[in-house]
Amino acid sequence: MKKLLFLFFALVALSAQSWAYDFSYTYQGQTLYYNIVDGNAQVTYQIDSYPRYTNLTGSLTIPSSVTYNGTTYSVTSIGNSAFENCSGLTSVTIPNSVTSIGGSSYYDGAFYGCSGLTSVYYTGDVAGWCGITFGGGPNPLGYAQNFYINGSLVTDLVIPSGVTEIKDNTFPGATCLTSVTIPNSVTSIGYNAFSQCSGLTSLTIPNSVTSIGFFAFSGCSGLTSVTIGNSVTSIGFRAFSQCSGLTSLTIGNSVTSIGDEAFSGCSGLTEIHSLNPVPPTINSSLFGGVPTNIPVYIPCGRLSYYTSAQGWSSFTNFIEGSAATFSAVSNDNTMGTVQVLTMPTCTNPQAVVYAVANSGYQFDHWSDNSTSNPYSLTVNEDMELTAYFSPIGSQPTTYYTITVSVNDAEMGTATGGGSFAEGSATTITATANSGYHFVQWQDGNTEASRSITVTSNATYTAYFAANGANEYTITVIAQNPTMGSTTGSGTFAYGTATTITAEPYEGYYFVQWNDGNTQRIRTITVTGNATYTAYFEPNAAIDDIAADQIKIYSRGSEIVIEGADNSDALVYDVMGRIVHKGRIESPIHVNNMGVYMVKVGNRQPQKVVVR
Repeated sequence: MKKLLFLFFALVALSAQSWAYDFSYTYQGQTLYYNIVDGNAQVTYQIDSYPRYTNLTGSLTIPSSVTYNGTTYSVTSIGNSAFENCSGLTSVTIPNSVTSIGGSSYYDGAFYGCSGLTSVYYTGDVAGWCGITFGGGPNPLGYAQNFYINGSLVTDLVIPSGVTEIKDNTFPGATCLTSVTIPNSVTSIGYNAFSQCSGLTSLTIPNSVTSIGFFAFSGCSGLTSVTIGNSVTSIGFRAFSQCSGLTSLTIGNSVTSIGDEAFSGCSGLTEIHSLNPVPPTINSSLFGGVPTNIPVYIPCGRLSYYTSAQGWSSFTNFIEGSAATFSAVSNDNTMGTVQVLTMPTCTNPQAVVYAVANSGYQFDHWSDNSTSNPYSLTVNEDMELTAYFSPIGSQPTTYYTITVSVNDAEMGTATGGGSFAEGSATTITATANSGYHFVQWQDGNTEASRSITVTSNATYTAYFAANGANEYTITVIAQNPTMGSTTGSGTFAYGTATTITAEPYEGYYFVQWNDGNTQRIRTITVTGNATYTAYFEPNAAIDDIAADQIKIYSRGSEIVIEGADNSDALVYDVMGRIVHKGRIESPIHVNNMGVYMVKVGNRQPQKVVVR
């Protein structure tokens, strides 16, 4: 009986092993095994031992779809441990149909233990890659160092606007990365997202991010400076541990808790800026290996709080400084460097900087167009000052400041501002956040990224609107285009404030808009399609004379018009502001002395002086 039971259970086990997958499919000479899950195909394994695929070596391409029994299935996932310990694999191509790469526990990543796997190719775009759910411990993608997205090696990674989360294990070990740009739409950075990306050199966490996960940037030894935005409230366990190249760290003013060993091993730190008046909660292991005598800049009046707080009290060089952060850099370190001689403090907001030119070069100007060197300036807000250098003997150059702004910081961002040489071309870019779209610049240009030629100081404002919001057309015209011109036409979102302008030509003057407004330059609020017509008139000879039995003169604070009973008159001052418009029934009262223009019917305007 025992033998029969043993045989029965053995057959059941064999049957279960045989049905560990639903079908196999051969693509480009490589046979993989699949399960049908929710009407789609999931890559799985054939045998429940290691390595899962004994015959896979070199490059592997996973198809985007497979066919079984006449039905075609989209490949949407790679299962737990599917290729575990396949050390012969050197690269894998993952189709953009995949939305999850398995791993429900620490050691069951899809490519866990694939020690030879160095390159991952993804056929979609960056947004698609960021949308994949990864799992399975620290290396669900084996030991991949090079990530190719849509055919290109990822070096300068720009996360597109609209991505709200950088998920767990998105780019672990990607030594190919040198920079990462994170948009304001991102709210969280997941576990192990960029760990061991040793090629990264600098990082700014935008103010939209609220949490940074465990090991998120652990082992990024190339990082030299990190700025954590003011909306971040928590930093995870070992989030920046072993970032040995890190020299400068700024912790935003909303961080309340920092996980154990978050900055342990950051032995290169030379300064820390903590902007929170209340010391973030930490333990003694947080800054393990960090020199305790480096300057730690804290908000004014908070010294006693930091010196008595657990974990912070080990530091010996606290400096109460301005709540604003300040830094000064060179536009080109091969031409020159910058020294910060004095940092702003609580009692003195002045910073002093000095630009040091290298051999063969000369200091030109600072990014705020000052040419003083050394340069003393007041720091009342977060600021990065840039020193510009040029070769010795080059002609002096006039520089102008281009400022970019947005109508609503919740809707999007604008970049490209700075100091530029006269006549140079530069690009300004408007990027909408998730749920919004770019409408136009304040001058009516509708290119989100546009090139401008720098001829003077200028400000460009990007206008955004909510997706689905009504947009309306504003048309601005001159009643007689030979007398003057107008600006301000364009398409605007409901509620947008924009400026329209009337400009008279020589020999003419502006009278008013079709709605009676007499401001030549005015701001309107867009609530629907509208046309604004500017009226101009020719300058007339100005005499206090009678014309066609009409006499116009002043009497005290009144303008008297005789001989024009039952006629209409238009009276306006030298600024174009209308004092009277309509039937002449009595003397017209004016509030101020000065020169007024009086137009009766269709006659030429005449001047009258009220003294």
